Amino acid sequence: MENTESNLPGILGLAVFILFIAIFYAGAAKKVVIYYDTKDLFISVGALITPLMIYVFLQEEKIESDTAKAIIYYIIVPALGLLSLYLLYLNFKSGVFHNKNISIGLVVGLFKLVYVVLAFAVILAQFSDSKDRRRSFGDIIVATLFVGLAIWVTSVLVNGKEVYKQKGWTLPATN
Repeated sequence: MENTESNLPGILGLAVFILFIAIFYAGAAKKVVIYYDTKDLFISVGALITPLMIYVFLQEEKIESDTAKAIIYYIIVPALGLLSLYLLYLNFKSGVFHNKNISIGLVVGLFKLVYVVLAFAVILAQFSDSKDRRRSFGDIIVATLFVGLAIWVTSVLVNGKEVYKQKGWTLPATN
C-alpha cells in the first residue's frame, strides 16, 4: 500500500484549483456575485495594493532623516496596515452580503483576492522586459492581447446587477 500522506498537498492544491475554476465559472455564468460593481473591484485591488505600499515604505533605506523615518514607521505604515485590514473586511463583507450566503460569500471573498493577484501577475508579466533583447512587434501584440484579455475577463466578473436580475433579487440601495 502506498503512503497517501505524501500526495496530500497535491490533492489539496488540485481541490483548490477546481474550486477556483468552479467559482470563476459560476461568476461568469451569473450564478454568484463576484464583484458587485467597480467600487467592489477597487476594494479588492486596494486590499492588494496597500500591503505592497507598506512593503515599499519599509524597504526605503535611502531616507536619512530621523523625522521622515519616524513618520513612515509610526504613522504611514500603521495607517496603511489598518486600511489594508479594513479593505479586507469590506471585501469579505461584500462577498457575503451580495451573495446572501455566508459560506459562498467567504469563498467568493477569497476568490476575489486571489483573482486580483493573478490578474496583476499576468499584466505585470507582460510589461517585464528581458534584458537580453528588445521586444519585437509580435511581443508587443501578444502582451496587448494578454492585457486586453485580463481586462475583459475582469469586466465579466463585475456581475452584481446581472446576478441580482437573474435571481429576481431586489437591487440594494446605492450610497
